[in-house]
Amino acid sequence: MLNRDYLLPGIAAGLLAVIFPMYWISVFGETLDGLGEALKLDLQSLNFSDFVFVLIGALEIYVYLSLRKALKDMFDVEGVRILLCVLAVLVLAFHATVLCDVYLAVAGDKASNDVVESISIIAMVVSAGSLGLYALVGLITAALLLTKRHGMSSLLTVFSILLLLMCILQLTVIFAYLNVFLFPAALLILMVFFIKKPEQIEVI
Repeated sequence: MLNRDYLLPGIAAGLLAVIFPMYWISVFGETLDGLGEALKLDLQSLNFSDFVFVLIGALEIYVYLSLRKALKDMFDVEGVRILLCVLAVLVLAFHATVLCDVYLAVAGDKASNDVVESISIIAMVVSAGSLGLYALVGLITAALLLTKRHGMSSLLTVFSILLLLMCILQLTVIFAYLNVFLFPAALLILMVFFIKKPEQIEVI
């Protein structure tokens, strides 16, 4: 049975699971020098991929805020709900770097090399900082969710494990690229969680 209350978040999670790997695989395909170089290369132009970048951020924020609401409906995990808000803010910060693309596109040739270099550095610092903090906050979020595993959906337990693995890989930096595959898997789990009728859990 479908849970119509969370049908839109479920659709958003499913859509994100498709768009996310397609976007990042295409970005990484343009350079073999890692995320930093890929972001720097993307910063040099404003095109359709930047729209997709913004769409990914918007969908991810919507999914986290929807999960926050779903957790409130199920049980009292205020700490986790706060951390999900923090994750949404960090995602916003990361995807807000597209404003640097917009500025450089508007400035055009008027922007000096020093200005371009400064904006690139700012974008890289914000990107790296938000991704690092995301990994730390996500790690804590996953750990807290797993402490509640006896009182929540098995789907959330699987999602928490995947989130934990993703954050560990993100912190290693070297293996962070594996999240291109793990994150969509976690999103598909969330999609099923959203659209499936809530499990009836009896707490003794």
